[in-house]
Amino acid sequence: MTKICQECGNENKDTAVFCENCGSKLGSNANTSKLNKTSNSFGGFSGWWNKQGTGVKQQ
Repeated sequence: MTKICQECGNENKDTAVFCENCGSKLGSNANTSKLNKTSNSFGGFSGWWNKQGTGVKQQ
């Protein structure tokens, strides 16, 4: 079985304490079954561009 990250949906090793993808803490109540990805079909990179910004100076 694997631990599914509640933040990004990444499958992690059973012994993992933190997500290997986003670094979020994996609690003891982490979902160990398949994650229902109805709200996020883009995996761990869905918010990547929002965090990076556009590089265009705001006026």
